[in-house]
Amino acid sequence: MIGRHLASGLRQAGWQVTATSRRMADPRLHLDLAQAAQSPPSLPACEVVLLVAAAEQAVLALGRQGAVLRLSKVVAPELALFAGWAAALRQRQSIAPFADMYMAPVPVVAVTQLVHAIAAARSTGIHQLSGDQDRSYALAAQLLARALGCDPALVRPGAADPVLHPAAALVRHSTLDMARETEIFGVPPPEYRATLAWLAAGL
Repeated sequence: MIGRHLASGLRQAGWQVTATSRRMADPRLHLDLAQAAQSPPSLPACEVVLLVAAAEQAVLALGRQGAVLRLSKVVAPELALFAGWAAALRQRQSIAPFADMYMAPVPVVAVTQLVHAIAAARSTGIHQLSGDQDRSYALAAQLLARALGCDPALVRPGAADPVLHPAAALVRHSTLDMARETEIFGVPPPEYRATLAWLAAGL
C-alpha cells in the first residue's frame, strides 16, 4: 500500500526512502514495504528477515542518496482487517479481535507526509514514525465500534492463534523513539485516539 503511494514519485526524483515495518520478531530488522507489496503473502519469515536486513543496508549504503523510515503499525480505512470489522459490525455481526496483539497505529497519510519531508530535506540515515501508545487490537475494535455507532458488545476479544501468530510475533511494545523527527521536522508521534477517529471516519 505505502509502496504504491510513494515509490514512483520518489524514485523519479532520484531519492530512495525505504519504509520498513516495526512488527518483526527481531526489532532490529524491518521489511521494505515496496518489496513486500510485490512478495507472496506466504513468504517464509526467515526469508522476510533476510529481505529486511538487505533492504535497510542497501539504502543506508547510498549515503546521501537515501534514508530508512521505520514504522509501527500503519493503518488505513482500505485495509481488509478494518474494513471487514466495520462491515460486520454494521450488519450486527460479532468480531473477535486479538486481545494479546498490540499496535501503535499510524495513519497512512502521516507516513506519506513524513516521507516527503525526509525527501525534501534530503535527510539521511534512519528515521522513525510510530503512534504514541501501544494498545490491543481488541481496544481498537471497541473504539471503532463506538465511533461507527455500533454495539460495542459485538466486539468479543480472543487470543491469537499460536500457529498463525507465534509468541515472537506478539510484540507488546512497538512504539518508536521519535525525538529526531520531532526536532528536525516538528512531527510528534500521532496520538492514539486521534488516529482511531481518523480511521473510523474513512470506514
